[in-house]
Amino acid sequence: MDKKERLKLLDDIQEKELQEFRANLPFDEKYFPKLFDFVDQKISNSNCTNDYKFTEIFCKKNKLDFEKLTNWLKNDDNGYYCDCEVLNLEDAFQYLAPKKKIIIKEKDWSIRKLSSLQTDFGFHITKTETP
Repeated sequence: MDKKERLKLLDDIQEKELQEFRANLPFDEKYFPKLFDFVDQKISNSNCTNDYKFTEIFCKKNKLDFEKLTNWLKNDDNGYYCDCEVLNLEDAFQYLAPKKKIIIKEKDWSIRKLSSLQTDFGFHITKTETP
């Protein structure tokens, strides 16, 4: 098996795992980033009470099934038992965030004579000492 086939196989496995993860969510995935923001804000203002106090408030406000969520959070695959541990789940939802493209502008690296060199700050180097 060559490198291309292995990468394709890994992509297929990751896609299958993501589909299974999404299928087992207790409610629509669009609520999870909002849940994380809400719980993070509440915990920042006070300490974690080692329960789902803020998660429950969020579920009630958004008419979500709190019991179904806590059962999902506590299952063997997840093991999240309080609000601060719910925040650890945030990385699992990174697929919802669009990937940012980083554009690096290429500089003109053509060869120039030192007598015509201009710096990034707009200064011109007109004379250099010989080594």
